[in-house]
Amino acid sequence: MQAVIASSDIAMTMALQRALDGFDVRHMDTADQALLEAHVSNPLVVVIHSHLGGTIAAPEVAGLLSRRADLRNTWLVAICPLEQMIQFFEAGMTDVEPEPFDLVRFKVRLELGLRTKQAQQGLNIRLDTLDQKYNQLLEEELLRDRLTHMLVHDLKNPITAIMGAVDFVRSDAPTLKQQQRDLIEMAYEESQRLLHLASNILEVRKMKDGKLRLEPRVLVARDLKRIIENSIMDVGIGMQQRRVRARVPENLARLSADEDIVRRILANLISNAMKHTLAQGRIQIEAREVRDMIEMAVHDDGEGIPAEDVERIFKDFERSRLTNSTRFDTGMGLAFCKLAVEQHGGRIWVESTRDKGSSFFFTLPLAAPEPIDVVELVDN
Repeated sequence: MQAVIASSDIAMTMALQRALDGFDVRHMDTADQALLEAHVSNPLVVVIHSHLGGTIAAPEVAGLLSRRADLRNTWLVAICPLEQMIQFFEAGMTDVEPEPFDLVRFKVRLELGLRTKQAQQGLNIRLDTLDQKYNQLLEEELLRDRLTHMLVHDLKNPITAIMGAVDFVRSDAPTLKQQQRDLIEMAYEESQRLLHLASNILEVRKMKDGKLRLEPRVLVARDLKRIIENSIMDVGIGMQQRRVRARVPENLARLSADEDIVRRILANLISNAMKHTLAQGRIQIEAREVRDMIEMAVHDDGEGIPAEDVERIFKDFERSRLTNSTRFDTGMGLAFCKLAVEQHGGRIWVESTRDKGSSFFFTLPLAAPEPIDVVELVDN
């Protein structure tokens, strides 16, 4: 264990050498020598006496040493007159001993100081390890985001091209055999599903980065009905095997929302309901006014969600672990819904009972009241 004594007082130096018995003590009688030795040997203890020669005052030496990252585990102690103690503490010393020097007190403070520094060293090592792991995870997360964005973005173009080609073939449906028509419809539906998956991943990343801007406008009941019809068509041919019902009151209050995003939210929730219900399963979409919001709901009578999965299904790349659905799912659909609803200022939640079905609810804000024309009457 190494120790550095920085003092030009012979008597003080000898007293400190006795106190530091068992240490490899290096004595420096000038500030410049002390700074150099502390840099070279990285000692466990540095004692600075206020009586110190050289071109730099002792408190300045204390400040220079306390700011050194390589000495953060070193016990830095100053010995000085009572009136200088605050000055040395402000310079960053670990401890300050007042004169006259007390050998017994110094040894006790030394033992306590070294214990504290040892514990601090262990904590610093753990913090450094955690910091390295955090930086590594951050780099991996950034790399994953870049790769995901690149792959998904590059997938959209070929998927769109495939859908265009399949749609062209669909136009000749009357000349095709039933089996061929079924295969073409399946190819189109699966391509459409892949396109939705890619769009969900990209838009989740955009929303998290604050790059997706909503374009809200005032929507009335007939607009909402149209949006629901379009979202059902977006889900695909599988909806023909489900009993679907939509209920939107004619007198529903006006709401303010981005029409395209609401359509995507509903399409994701309806698609989710379809995947987890059997053929001829029931799916119901409803809208109603609740206090100062419009509440939308998508109910199904499917397999339901285990209670332990309810809190996690709105997270990225998460899905229910107990499901009968064999279709691949990135888990980004519900993550998109949550971010999109919250960006509107609403909230989304689910109520579900295993083997009895699920109900997904989300809220959207009401539109501002229409301005009332005021007619001013003027007396003639």
